[in-house]
Amino acid sequence: MKNKLYMQWRSLEWISLLGDSLYYLALLSYASKLSNPSLAVMIVSISETIPNFFQILLGVLADSTRQRTKRFFQSGIVRGMIYAIIGLIIMFTDSIYAIFFIGILNSVSDLFGRYVSLCIDPFIKFIVSEENLEKALSINFVVRSSISMFANFLGVILISIVGIFQLAFINAATFFIVSIGISVIHPKLEKIELEIESQKYNSVKDVFSYVISSLKKLLEIKKMRTLFIIAAGLNSVAVTIVPISTIALSYNSEYTIINISFSIAMIQALIMVSGIVGSWVGANYLKKIPTKTLLFTSFLGNLLYVAMLFIDQLWLGIVVLLMSIFTTSIFNLRFSSEIIKSTSAEQMGTIYACMDSFFLVVPSIISMIFMGIANISLVCYIFVIAIFCLLYMLFILTKEKSVYF
Repeated sequence: MKNKLYMQWRSLEWISLLGDSLYYLALLSYASKLSNPSLAVMIVSISETIPNFFQILLGVLADSTRQRTKRFFQSGIVRGMIYAIIGLIIMFTDSIYAIFFIGILNSVSDLFGRYVSLCIDPFIKFIVSEENLEKALSINFVVRSSISMFANFLGVILISIVGIFQLAFINAATFFIVSIGISVIHPKLEKIELEIESQKYNSVKDVFSYVISSLKKLLEIKKMRTLFIIAAGLNSVAVTIVPISTIALSYNSEYTIINISFSIAMIQALIMVSGIVGSWVGANYLKKIPTKTLLFTSFLGNLLYVAMLFIDQLWLGIVVLLMSIFTTSIFNLRFSSEIIKSTSAEQMGTIYACMDSFFLVVPSIISMIFMGIANISLVCYIFVIAIFCLLYMLFILTKEKSVYF
């Protein structure tokens, strides 16, 4: 992509993502070596989850922030210092009490990171033109997914070479590098920042009113309401794919390639690669495929996946599932692009936060129900998902073309 500022901005985010991914692996390795590893790992997991509960509050706070670029710079310094402290803790102690303190620091860092991300997300409206928006989002998705996919492998290698605590220092260094990078491009970002009007709240009531009004503006658009419902359905099924495939592998050893762990890793890798390819190809070559077709194909792929499970053909099911992942990734790009176009920069933080909360909570609840059914009977799960997909396919077909973009 030729947009230099966009690539500079995103590159800084990618650097911090790489550090974070390596650090998380190091933290889990550290927790697993403590006297009570199950408790330690649980604390680490909780520390990663806590920021999810503050998402909407962070969005509201982001929309009221004036010096967004300055906060971006400060986040690099503060988070770098936090992870340097964590590195020192890991280096000098292996006490179970230390993991509590590390968990708190980790949550604080993640909260700051999410807040700053919501602060600077609106910049994309001023950096990238609408016709290049999908391509820009595609590049970001492809790089972030690639980093997430390869970071674990790189982390395992680095742990064997440099040790656990040094990975925390590497993570700290990535954030300091980000701050240096921001100091280089901050004049351009500050110019963009001047075009975004910060929100003002005088009371808690104002905050609630603002959140509701922001959502109303987005959901007043009929197609957005429809697409939120469809996207929630897709995500609900997607969350169950790897666990269900794991159950199928455990029931039928002939499905395994080398062993169950390797087979699961292969399934996850195939899903991620399919999503990456779909995002890239969709943004560059498949723009003319109707969104309605993409959504119908996505649910059809999920339907065929459970059909293959029913006839004991897991890997054939995975193959047809990749079709669903491919088309879903194209839809996700279009959906994200449409939301950016439909949302004012001043309200983007709150709307993004509400969306994240919605797609975290609703699919999680539905997928928990699906997994509960699978725990009773895999066959019951297959039939429930089949009916679920068929109903959604019917819903998609009955909606008029104007609902889609």
